[in-house]
Amino acid sequence: MWWLLVGCTTGPGPQAPSACPDGVVGVEGHVVARAPLRRDRRCHRDQKRAAHGDDPGIPVDPGGAGPASTPLHDARMAAWEEALVGPLLADARQGVRPWDDRGMGICLGSRACEAFLGSEVGELPAGEYIVRAELRVPELGAPGTWSVAYRSTCEIVTIDKDGSQKRRSESVSLDQVVGFSGPTEGWRIEPLQRIQSPSNGAAKCTWTLEARQPSGPRLWSGSWETPAAAAERSESGAARPTKRGSGS
Repeated sequence: MWWLLVGCTTGPGPQAPSACPDGVVGVEGHVVARAPLRRDRRCHRDQKRAAHGDDPGIPVDPGGAGPASTPLHDARMAAWEEALVGPLLADARQGVRPWDDRGMGICLGSRACEAFLGSEVGELPAGEYIVRAELRVPELGAPGTWSVAYRSTCEIVTIDKDGSQKRRSESVSLDQVVGFSGPTEGWRIEPLQRIQSPSNGAAKCTWTLEARQPSGPRLWSGSWETPAAAAERSESGAARPTKRGSGS
């Protein structure tokens, strides 16, 4: 007995959707006749999906343009998504930065900033100073996402009793993980370094603070100078007092 099967096969097994001849009549996988043309809707639907590269499990646009819009296919955020995460994302893109225009630099004071002087301050008068930072750190990110590295180098010149000069370098380094500390204040590191003026030898110093973050490093820098202590200047003859005799 012959069984007439109207389908899209020319062999005993399933056929790829790319070959869907209309109106093929087969018997046990063999073509025997052609029926009036009619479309196998399932076969051509699969063929259409294959042409668009669509997964049958993904909803298809009614217009046949491809998969319906989903978060995986559309990078744009909806209005409610923008309202929720937009400010956090904008903050993260800015990365670690000074809290305000006085958030990073040199201050008068021994422990806290009593008067902000700036980042490039020249020679410091006698007194105690600090290098400090108050940082605005993004709220997004797991612990360890945001960190800073402080470095300073001082070139110091001292003068011996015989008037000869000696030069040496001194450096300071500090690495610290930083984090979000709330909407009203920044992450404070003070002091990053203490400075005493005058110093043991005339010093010219530079400092840098590097923010290490997912978007790449960001660097700030500054400098200061301190004069040699008076006793040292006196020993070198630069400021030695002159004694006057009682008579001539």
